[in-house]
Amino acid sequence: MTLAPLVRPRGLASWGCYRGGLHLDAPRLGEQSAPFNSEDCTVIDSGGFHLVARWGEAPGWPVSRQVHLNFGLDAPYGVYADLSLETSHGRATQRLRWIEPGTFRMGSPEDEAERKDREGPRHRVTLTRGFWLADTACTQALWLTVMGDNPSRFQGDPERPVEQVSWQRVQDFLRALEVLLPGVRADLPTEAEWEYACRAGTETPFSFGATITPEQVNYDGQYPYAGGAKGLYRGTTVPVKSLPASPWGLYEMHGNVWEWCADGQRDYTAEPAEDPVGPLSGYLTLRVVRGGSRFIDAGFARSAYRFRIVPGDVSSDRGFRLCLRSIEPGPEPARAAGAAPKGRGGEAGGPPGGGWFDRLLHPFGKNKR
Repeated sequence: MTLAPLVRPRGLASWGCYRGGLHLDAPRLGEQSAPFNSEDCTVIDSGGFHLVARWGEAPGWPVSRQVHLNFGLDAPYGVYADLSLETSHGRATQRLRWIEPGTFRMGSPEDEAERKDREGPRHRVTLTRGFWLADTACTQALWLTVMGDNPSRFQGDPERPVEQVSWQRVQDFLRALEVLLPGVRADLPTEAEWEYACRAGTETPFSFGATITPEQVNYDGQYPYAGGAKGLYRGTTVPVKSLPASPWGLYEMHGNVWEWCADGQRDYTAEPAEDPVGPLSGYLTLRVVRGGSRFIDAGFARSAYRFRIVPGDVSSDRGFRLCLRSIEPGPEPARAAGAAPKGRGGEAGGPPGGGWFDRLLHPFGKNKR
């Protein structure tokens, strides 16, 4: 008799065999966790698993807003948690993927095409704690369900990413979401966490490989990467999950909308770093945006490309991707926040537009929006 090996699914907290058969444990999300056994799982030909869906209402969560968590396991991406919310404003479901701790090389090599100086030196980064990351940018449906409004320019489909949200307004969304999720801290990923997830184990310019096409990423196909062939320019956002997922099951990490990060831009060094975090406070603490957008050249969608923006700015090419962290017993870890003092319109203040400040707001020009 020959026994075929089973591949450990990504994201499991633990797995093993006991008298009743296979036993799998998903990481905790707040007050909830999900043990699976052999009755829940079907082994597929590739050596992975498919999990029978398990739904349950979280006990003790506010009855005014229904919250359901569905933990699952699928091939080839591993563990997920479906967070379903229903409020007086609407209903929405967000799938999150468990991003395991790990080590990667952050930044780009010196010979990468269209590389910018601030992407180096390339250095080794270790993330010591895993986190739940949304598999898509926040949709208009999810934003509306939590916040009761929709500030987006490109509407018509609730599954389009929400945009025209400042970094500070995103903080309001995250705090409102925390009210619904006891034991959970809602965050933006740090810049290091974002690049780690975007790369999904790759070291190429994109998670898809050495280059991209408009069939993989929503960018301005008239400006391809490194002399590639020209392609489609959509000029608008596309609904999430319209394009292929990365090797870790994350959609549109490249293109569609820039994504806010929790922290500001730190200066890279060649030394290894552990859980690095950029600046978090200050009058004009510029926040990192990553991933490129619907109207930008392909080179700006590279995994290593980084830019920073005034936290009070809004744009139809900028959204965000949330992450959730279970609050461990004891003191709550420091939240990656620190909003700048308020200025015009209740957003982050600063000097009036024009000159260097205007270039920060509109680094790629205004006419192409």
